[in-house]
Amino acid sequence: MNDFHSRQKKLWKISASHARMAQRDQWKEINSLPTERAKRFRYSPRKGVWTEDIVMIKIQKQPFSCGAMRECFLAKKLSNFSTSNDWSNATICVIKRYMEGTNRKTLFDDVRLQMDAKLWGEEYDKHQPPKKVDIMQMAVVEMMDREGNPLFHLENYIEGDYVKYNSNSGYVLDEDARATPQAFSHFTFECSQHRLIVVDIQGVGDLWTDPQIHTYKGTEYGSGNLGTRGMALFFYSHKCNKICQSLNLSPFDLSYHETHLKSDSSSASRRGTLPTGYEEPLDEVNSHNDLCEIAEDEEHSYLPPRYQEGDDDDYFIEECLEESNGEIYMNMDGMKKKLCRSASNGSSDFEVASSGYGSTRRTRTISGMSDHFEYHEMICPPVILEQAPDALNGSQTNGNPIIHKDHHSTNHLRPATVEGNPLLKRSSSASEEVSALKNGLKCVEVGKSILGKIHYDMVVYYDCERFEFDEDSAFFHLETAAECGSLNAIQNISKIYLGLPRDLLPELKLEMCAENLSIGFNFLTTAAEAGDQDAMFSVAKSFFTGVGLPSDKSKDQKRALGYFDHLLENVNDHDAEGGYDSIHHLAPRYGVLAYKAQIYAHGCPGVEKNTNYAGELYNEAAEAAMSCGKGKLATKYYELAEEVWCDED
Repeated sequence: MNDFHSRQKKLWKISASHARMAQRDQWKEINSLPTERAKRFRYSPRKGVWTEDIVMIKIQKQPFSCGAMRECFLAKKLSNFSTSNDWSNATICVIKRYMEGTNRKTLFDDVRLQMDAKLWGEEYDKHQPPKKVDIMQMAVVEMMDREGNPLFHLENYIEGDYVKYNSNSGYVLDEDARATPQAFSHFTFECSQHRLIVVDIQGVGDLWTDPQIHTYKGTEYGSGNLGTRGMALFFYSHKCNKICQSLNLSPFDLSYHETHLKSDSSSASRRGTLPTGYEEPLDEVNSHNDLCEIAEDEEHSYLPPRYQEGDDDDYFIEECLEESNGEIYMNMDGMKKKLCRSASNGSSDFEVASSGYGSTRRTRTISGMSDHFEYHEMICPPVILEQAPDALNGSQTNGNPIIHKDHHSTNHLRPATVEGNPLLKRSSSASEEVSALKNGLKCVEVGKSILGKIHYDMVVYYDCERFEFDEDSAFFHLETAAECGSLNAIQNISKIYLGLPRDLLPELKLEMCAENLSIGFNFLTTAAEAGDQDAMFSVAKSFFTGVGLPSDKSKDQKRALGYFDHLLENVNDHDAEGGYDSIHHLAPRYGVLAYKAQIYAHGCPGVEKNTNYAGELYNEAAEAAMSCGKGKLATKYYELAEEVWCDED
């Protein structure tokens, strides 16, 4: 109980400091610093537009904190609504500057990432978790009075203990025993249908900043986006807690060794506890098995539930304004402004995240110490400019905000659903994934499962010893990835069962029995059917010669001919997962033509003998060999062409 009372006492002290902050200026030394003009760029993720305006800032000379890439300076920003230059009531902010030079696009991409992550925080809060979360608003500022007009990031200052709960590379904080950050990351993975996961959760309490988003493509949101590899790192260290269970999130499939490794960890057991605070039954996220329907309209499938794109206009600010002699001014001392829903919606006050300093549900109120009342500048756009944010130079605002359309939209990576329906999720469980794929497509479509790619990446991490090597765990994830339709996993697991050389898990050996050979050949056939040219050529040769066929299969030259035809017709050098896949070094065109010529020269069940066509194929093979500098082989093919033509005569 002593720890409990100590924690409550600490929270009350923080709350009291916030109350005192509104009455006196704790950073009055900043008031004496020179005032600088800055061009501010804010991003509206729902509309995909940038708002530009001019603000007045005072920035300290020395940083108060430094990270790996950026240093932080305390600053004050004067509200654009203020009619006086009273800096004692200005907003306390943080200016973040990259210690090493970076391009403009990187700074704008950082803002876009954080604001998109903020949407996922809002979506998480709609399911009534024990503690609601929020992600700080961030903007880009261009210092107009400094040489070179440098660009910085601007955020509101957060008071309290800054904690990093997890990272973008699998780190999970053991000391704080928090369940909310890990459950939030898991939530974003399932509710984005595996297309992304929000990680690198850090901040004060449940008010976070500087998150990172891993996407299934791995190309958006800068160099910190590790793609499915980053997702694999998260799930290797993640242990589902009671919040995950209450949200009906499915546990990620792990091996027996991995499961017991987490169970034996004291930190894992601590992470499984619920945080103290306001609690009520959580709203479960609806499951949906028809993955075909989910993927049909990717561009609009991630707009926020119960909102359509561009619904920023649904928010407005009730301001207590007083008019005097035609001049509008704001009573900063006694006024509170509530961020509310539009009256047309008929809903109650908009509830948002707790800052982490208390445990009761609250409605966000906006005081003179807050910057949120300036939000209405973004919902009154005066003009639309067809200009990307990374090309903004020398724009004139004349005191009015300017709106810029964003040409790098990531709408498909934001929370969304069909209007009127609750958010749909996609399970983290491989068995449910395979079942859903089969229900929608009648078979698992190779190369389409993001979950399969994540399991395959875990195998790669075991192979390169990024994870402590465990053969059973590595093979478990390889099998799971193959079941989900990962082409790379299917290729490698077929080689393991068939005892063929490979680069992945080269030391793993299985018994060469009839059952394993049959399993391996079936996997190889699956890869061939998916268009993998290496597997296609191997399967075709096996059906043509009978060598390498399992006991339950027999020679089938007609089937081999189908694979050879496909190899000759296929001009695409990319496999089912979009990777480069050229067979020319293993089965050059002249070799495939020669195999095809042999089949027509002798005929087989289902294929009529055609020596004239076989001769033409040998001639074509000779010409292809000659163009590759294979003179002797070309001569051989010319001789074979003559032989089959002689047989016809």
